[in-house]
Amino acid sequence: MNFLTEIEFKILDFLHQNLSCTFFDYFFEFFTVLGDAGIIWFIIGAVLIFTTKYRKGGIVMLCAMALGFLTGNLMIKPLIARYRPCWINDAVQLIIEIPTDFSFPSGHTLSSVICCTVLGKVNRKFLIFALPLTCLIAFSRLYLYVHFPTDVLFSVAYGFLVANLTWYLAKRFFHYPAID
Repeated sequence: MNFLTEIEFKILDFLHQNLSCTFFDYFFEFFTVLGDAGIIWFIIGAVLIFTTKYRKGGIVMLCAMALGFLTGNLMIKPLIARYRPCWINDAVQLIIEIPTDFSFPSGHTLSSVICCTVLGKVNRKFLIFALPLTCLIAFSRLYLYVHFPTDVLFSVAYGFLVANLTWYLAKRFFHYPAID
């Protein structure tokens, strides 16, 4: 085990030993389930598409999610093939099903950051709910012992990049969203 992985396990073990309780188990499981397959973000994107004012923003959001899924989950995950912490340290009893795909990057965090970033560009007021939801989903992956901290940190940076790239391309080539 390398130095960085040792530090990451210390962080995960600290969270597990000092925060674990029945309330947090249910609380963070709830937020992880919201992030499963990006379902909460798909719902929000669909709602935006059915509004006149935010339709283009909803389209950009769903396109950015698709780009994040294709590059993050289908390309980077199998390329890096990083084992999950729960696969390596099976002494920790998971309260959710053991994920079967690789750990890096965190798909939950990636889709959440992508959508939060786009929602913030569509209307800054959307950040009132999107930012806390994104943070809770991302932290839930650490609390539940299914991702390393660097999985989540990379996903934050990469999600921000994907969202901004998609936004830029939509404005440049399709002349929308027309948000000032």
